[in-house]
Amino acid sequence: MNERRRFRRSSPDAPQGIIPVLTVVAGLVAVVVATGLSLSGTNGRTAVARHGAAASGKGAAVAGGSTTAVPTTALIRGAGVTTLFVTTTTPITTTSSTTSTTIAGPEIASSTPSIVFASGQTTATFTVTGANPDGVDFSVTGVPPGMQASPTQGTVSQSQSVTITVRITDPTVAASGTIVLVGSDGSRVSIPVIVGSSSFSVTSVTLNPNPPVCGTPGRLTAVVTGSNVKSVVASVVTSAGTSQLSMSQTSGGAWRVALPDAAAGSLLSGTVTATDASGGVAMGNFSATVVSGPNCSG
Repeated sequence: MNERRRFRRSSPDAPQGIIPVLTVVAGLVAVVVATGLSLSGTNGRTAVARHGAAASGKGAAVAGGSTTAVPTTALIRGAGVTTLFVTTTTPITTTSSTTSTTIAGPEIASSTPSIVFASGQTTATFTVTGANPDGVDFSVTGVPPGMQASPTQGTVSQSQSVTITVRITDPTVAASGTIVLVGSDGSRVSIPVIVGSSSFSVTSVTLNPNPPVCGTPGRLTAVVTGSNVKSVVASVVTSAGTSQLSMSQTSGGAWRVALPDAAAGSLLSGTVTATDASGGVAMGNFSATVVSGPNCSG
């Protein structure tokens, strides 16, 4: 009986118990190998995908930088490296401009509204000015009889002026009139010329006290001959400046005005100008040095 069982186990035709066991073991080994390969493939693909994602993110940050007017900051992480990208904008530069317009003045003009020859005066001057930067030519016309003007033509501009001298060459025929300046641009300037009459004059100008004393009231007296005197004005110059003082008639042809105080040692001078009803003018000058007195201040 035992011999028969042994014979069965060793017989090639009998069922083999080892073969199923080997099949199971081989299956297990295949499963383990497949699992390892699967895990290895998965880890490789994950690393590649992660690395690719990092590279793609970095490239996107560089190519797609901010173009807005506000600076931006981007923080990129990947492959064990952290990179800080800062994008800034170009500074905005603003400019401004100013436009100015200059209104031109008269092309030609006179420094004085009129020319006055007082009694006995034979020479007077005035200045011709201009506002044109390129210059304007002019000529002097209408000179009254018995007079001459020099020069009779010239050019004036913003930086250049011309002084004209008018002289009485023949007192017997000299009379009032009007000098006219004619510009090359068509402009015209009229300047009245007034000649004083020999019968209308300032015959004397006196100071009281004379010389003037600082700290002491003084007065100026002018005697004017002629009829129809309209006004008499004294232009008084001291170290403090110039004063225009209207004089009052006292008696006869005398006109008076109080003098301003002046410092000792300074010069007190000026001109008395009388005008009659017909526009005639007469002048007289005065000058004196102020002396010290008991009432001088300082």
